[in-house]
Amino acid sequence: MYTFLARQPIFDRKQKVYAYEIFYRSSMANRAGNIIKQDEATSKVIIDTFQNFGIKKLTGGKPAFINFTENLIKDEVATLFSQKLLVVEILEHVKPDKQIVEKCIRLKERGYKLALDDFVYSDEYRPLMDIADFVKVDFLNMERHEILETVKMFKGTNVKLLAEKVETLEDFEYAKKLGFALFQGFFFSKPEILSAKSLSPLKISYMKLVEKVNRDEMDFNELVDVIRMDLSLNYNILRLANSSYFGFRNEIRSVRHALVAIGEQEIKKWVILMALKGIGKDQPDEIVRQSLIRARFAELIASRTVFGALKEELFMAGLFSMLDVLLSRPIVEILYEMRISDDIKDLLLKDRGPLVHIYRFVIAYERGRWDQAMEHMKILGISQKNAIDSYIEAILWCDGIMEEC
Repeated sequence: MYTFLARQPIFDRKQKVYAYEIFYRSSMANRAGNIIKQDEATSKVIIDTFQNFGIKKLTGGKPAFINFTENLIKDEVATLFSQKLLVVEILEHVKPDKQIVEKCIRLKERGYKLALDDFVYSDEYRPLMDIADFVKVDFLNMERHEILETVKMFKGTNVKLLAEKVETLEDFEYAKKLGFALFQGFFFSKPEILSAKSLSPLKISYMKLVEKVNRDEMDFNELVDVIRMDLSLNYNILRLANSSYFGFRNEIRSVRHALVAIGEQEIKKWVILMALKGIGKDQPDEIVRQSLIRARFAELIASRTVFGALKEELFMAGLFSMLDVLLSRPIVEILYEMRISDDIKDLLLKDRGPLVHIYRFVIAYERGRWDQAMEHMKILGISQKNAIDSYIEAILWCDGIMEEC
């Protein structure tokens, strides 16, 4: 039995990643039958998945918010994991009876942190409110006056308020104004469009670099010259070539040597990765991180399907998919300034073309839209094991890249 698994960042007020929520669903989730049996299956999935891969690896050492049902709380599944990394997220439909409250108090005594999910006030929740560390408030489905009442309720306490399903920058700013400490949702992936004139010279330089490196006709010597012209890029390519990531036995001392050792196509990819990091210096790191995971995930899935020949283009499409956020410019303007394939343009601008099936799967998966993901998996012929293995591999690859670049 396998599970779907994805993570979503939780940001602090400076848009730095504070934690990740881990979304999961076991293969039992859509089957009718005994709820207890489903919980037993889910419990096994949580234990197997998180112990096999390690929570620390899944979150890069950040805390992990993980949903717990009533039975998972009563079975004390949380105690199998470190209290330093786990936040027990109590689902909204968990009835806070005497046993649940006692189990939660025991978790608190052991040093675990508790979060109340989709909080809506009710007298019966008072015992849990008194011991909660985090309260999650649903910005998508609550009216603003209800949100304000909830904020007032916890004013003067040590509870951290977490605004979830924050889908717009306007909601993010409103939540900050109300005093929320943490934020979750896809607001960070929405571009705040500015004029082209507002681009810094450094960003323009990086964009020119991406455009130049991405040309089909670019030859070996020209690629060497492009890398040499940028001291930072030159240094980082050599540092990367000599890192444990590649593990070459002899020291690599020149860009030309690095190109020969790593290969022209791979070097192009790395140059673009480093340029993206430069472009995104004044944006949340998570934007670049999500672009990398999306790119690698798409590439891995493609290699396990009949679309294997398109894996390079899918990788590039993933990398470029959030350029509008990084540059605060419309994606249509950016892509038409760059020499990229028509297939990538069709995908990112019109949601069509040969790349679309894998890309739609990747987006559905990363956002935890499991039903949509499963439909795409049937079309692509991907197994659950291949999906989860590819996603985890993409996360671990990305974390390694972010450290090396």
